[in-house]
Amino acid sequence: MSRIAVALVALVATFLVPVGASAQGLLENPPNGAFESGIAAVTGWHCTSRDIELRVDGVSLGKAGTGTPRADTQGTCGRSDTGYSLLFNFALLHGGTHRIDAYADGQLFASSTFTAGYSGSEFLTGIAATHEVPDFPTAGSKARIAWSQSKQNFVLTDVTPMGSGAIAGRYVVRHFSGISSANAEFSTLQSGTSVSGTITFIANGTYSGTLTITANGASQNQGLTGTWSDQGAYLLLDGAPSPILERGETLAFQILANDANTWLASAVSLARTSSGSDDTFQGGIGLRDLALRLLPAAGPPPPAVAGCPTGANGTVMAAFPGTSGTHVSNDGSPSGYWLQPTGVITAMQLPSLPSGYASGSVQMTYGSHTPGGTTLYEISISRCPGIIDTTGASTGAGPYCYFGSSNPTSLSIVWFARNSSTYGALGTLPAKGYCVADETQGPWYANLRYTYSTCAYGPGNCGEQLQWNLNSN
Repeated sequence: MSRIAVALVALVATFLVPVGASAQGLLENPPNGAFESGIAAVTGWHCTSRDIELRVDGVSLGKAGTGTPRADTQGTCGRSDTGYSLLFNFALLHGGTHRIDAYADGQLFASSTFTAGYSGSEFLTGIAATHEVPDFPTAGSKARIAWSQSKQNFVLTDVTPMGSGAIAGRYVVRHFSGISSANAEFSTLQSGTSVSGTITFIANGTYSGTLTITANGASQNQGLTGTWSDQGAYLLLDGAPSPILERGETLAFQILANDANTWLASAVSLARTSSGSDDTFQGGIGLRDLALRLLPAAGPPPPAVAGCPTGANGTVMAAFPGTSGTHVSNDGSPSGYWLQPTGVITAMQLPSLPSGYASGSVQMTYGSHTPGGTTLYEISISRCPGIIDTTGASTGAGPYCYFGSSNPTSLSIVWFARNSSTYGALGTLPAKGYCVADETQGPWYANLRYTYSTCAYGPGNCGEQLQWNLNSN
């Protein structure tokens, strides 16, 4: 064979050697393209050398320990004491993509490229966490992993069937979030929004708890009671299925619910606790009802109106019925209540007045669902939905189109839609202390807001009886 042919054979043989390997040795960890984090061993084998040096991006990590047993190399090397390893904290690289080279007796014999993960610290201390990985290592099983400070990584602690792990016990609320088909959102990850407290799932199939809910600048307590049943892949909460996302020290599940107009998908995360005593709250609402009532506190702003400021996020758009004296309600009863969370605005479109009438009035009336504690009831009439304008300056409605009071007994405000034979032309009425809502410049809205500190029926489930009435011409 000619020298050229020999050289070509040698070149082909070189390209057939896998990345990270030579005829005499191999770099196994990290393999090419791997992700690495925490404190882990750089490992491999070499048939002859006892002098293995490892370098990352050209910087030496030092000499590896050599001579460890590797029975799988007996056939290749004719010996088994070929292993090498070096412990390294990959966080020292601060993330990014890097190259590692292995040298035997000063000669490069293997390389690989890897990506280093970084938590923001080279060595985390004083933290603990556990997590369950569903359908791992096999379908229908779950692996539990726990944080190891010494390894700066998670380690496998056990593998159990997916449906195992008793749910009964006491939990603290970690996270509560939801989104509706109306694009309303609620999340304890939002600034100024939180749900705290405890829930106890009792072995007799009931649950109870007491939560403190903070949103829209107000906090209130809410009792929880209901029923539950463990169905393996899901919880039967108050008779409806809630898929389980995680069980064990963390209990996480979804709540899928709907009312007459809105679909809801919510996620709840709870952490098991051994401190305190079990909750035995009597009364209250179910978790599904709580999820639905939290949502109206957020959402998009109302439709834009030329010449108006942008309305408040989460404004509820509604309209008064055409008949005077008819209650408008959202609690499912014809003479019921207009319910909404504290701080939320409802933009209720004013009706068209029949012939022979120049004015109407909006009236709130006290009842069983009236909220308690510190309260403020407000009505602001303007062309601008979602705006409570206390002076009339930002909407141009004037100072007499706002009414606010902490007395819930009976609140009303009169508006004039056209010239009045009794009170005079529209242009003269503001000087007489009346609100003008000229029907030729509408539509007009009565923006309603309740601000309260407590509600005996749960968040978003308090309000006043609401109606409009015809006034004189």
